[in-house]
Amino acid sequence: MWFSTFFLESVLNLTHQLCFVNEGTALSCFLNKTEMIHVSVLFQLLNNFLFICVTVGSYHIIREFKSSYLACMIVLHMSVNVAFMTSNVIIFFMFFEFIVIPMYFLIMVYGNREWEKIRAVNLLLLFTICSGMFMLIGLIKMYVEIGSVNATTLYYIGLGSNVRWAYYAFLCFALTFSVKLPLMPFHIWLTQAHVEAPMSGSVILAGILLKLGGYGFIKYGLTLFPQEFMILCSKFKLICLLSIFLGSICTCVQVDIKRLIAYSSVVHMSMCIYPIFNNPESYGVNACVVGMIAHGFTSPGLFLVVGFLYERTNSRNIIYYGGFSHTLPLFSGVALVIILASMGIPGSINFIGEIFMLLNAISSVGVIQCLLITFGMFTTLIYSLKLYTYIFTGLPVEVGEFSSPCGEIGHTSPYDLTLKEAISLSLCSIPVFIFGLHLPGWFLVY
Repeated sequence: MWFSTFFLESVLNLTHQLCFVNEGTALSCFLNKTEMIHVSVLFQLLNNFLFICVTVGSYHIIREFKSSYLACMIVLHMSVNVAFMTSNVIIFFMFFEFIVIPMYFLIMVYGNREWEKIRAVNLLLLFTICSGMFMLIGLIKMYVEIGSVNATTLYYIGLGSNVRWAYYAFLCFALTFSVKLPLMPFHIWLTQAHVEAPMSGSVILAGILLKLGGYGFIKYGLTLFPQEFMILCSKFKLICLLSIFLGSICTCVQVDIKRLIAYSSVVHMSMCIYPIFNNPESYGVNACVVGMIAHGFTSPGLFLVVGFLYERTNSRNIIYYGGFSHTLPLFSGVALVIILASMGIPGSINFIGEIFMLLNAISSVGVIQCLLITFGMFTTLIYSLKLYTYIFTGLPVEVGEFSSPCGEIGHTSPYDLTLKEAISLSLCSIPVFIFGLHLPGWFLVY
């Protein structure tokens, strides 16, 4: 309770200082926030909150090597906090890359399918290490040219007049952050990692690890390379729009529930990062930060729902579900709240983020851009309704065993929502509406 109260008061106080869009240019107003302390604290609080949530909800599911599991979770949690906390680019890079080690062990030891999880960790290592090499090259070039890797120092002294090397340095940084988000076509590792990771791994991956990419674009892209950022923003804006369009189509045709939510994360993160590339001076940073915070609550909530269902049925194939509102009425009610929040209904923080995104898209006076953003929001409605309809409505599934084409065996379970499940799901759903009802007064006073 004390932690939730502290989290709420801190966010409400800090978001009052996050009014980036004010008189003058939003970019200059934003860059005056030294070391981006407020945004960093927001994501650190979100990380702490999710760590408590996932520990409560998943610890009883782990049946072996519990001490090793907790060690991996603690190391992962501390590494993410350091990455958000530091203003030294080298330290950020070290922990940005180090995060892959505890994720590797979480998937390999506690993952689901024997051969598929090996492929998942191979893709995770391949994409992370290869993309990290580009950022390392950019860091080395930056240090050689300027002699410092401190973000605050670099901001005040500038990157010099040699635009050519700064252009390529930002390109290296942007490629690394694009893989972490991820933007298409760098999304392959994420979908596979989500499917094979345990529930806790999926929650942390979707809730906070993906945010490192967006955070890096704001703090180390927009802040340190403003000119290069504006030169390349049109290219990245096109990539974001393609990710939204193609990701939305891929999401709607999935039958594996975890893969469906994984593709929805690709779409949502592309929608979150799009505004700062489209027009950072018109609600861009607001839309990006609010959208990522909203996704940091709803996407983990969806993965918790899927994880708890998997414990009951031992299957993730959506066609073998149905009628759970009859056998699990409390569970279906809580799941409905989380799914509605992910759809962005009024009163949720997702709704505020989508309003900022639409205002940002309208400011560019691009009809196609507005249509693609609207298309992404509309498909969110489609696959959210598909998720709830297939799982919780209709006739109840028969009690007993059934076989799926993937060779899985499912069992319907008689027990409804447990206390630990209720606590973890509530921690993901209640803040979405609390912040949705409080944040408009703080963000919309210009």
